[in-house]
Amino acid sequence: MIQRVKRMFKKGDRSYWIGASDLQHEGTFRWEGTGQKVKFNDWSSHQPDNYRGREDCAHLWKKRGYRWNDMPCTSKSGYICQRKAKEYD
Repeated sequence: MIQRVKRMFKKGDRSYWIGASDLQHEGTFRWEGTGQKVKFNDWSSHQPDNYRGREDCAHLWKKRGYRWNDMPCTSKSGYICQRKAKEYD
């Protein structure tokens, strides 16, 4: 997936929200749409760090090769959404 993101957004935003946060319980990241605990992760080195106690939302960070980082949820960024695949006959 990461390689696909890199190709799709080469000239775009610097980072992309992925829909995971630890707003409910610090340090436990869950998917916003389902509330399910995040099982896979690709955190950048020394992340998540909850810098200054304000970082609760996960994003793909271009600066670190699109590895995960936590940022304040109010930061402006691109986003990636999940949708069901179309079924073809």
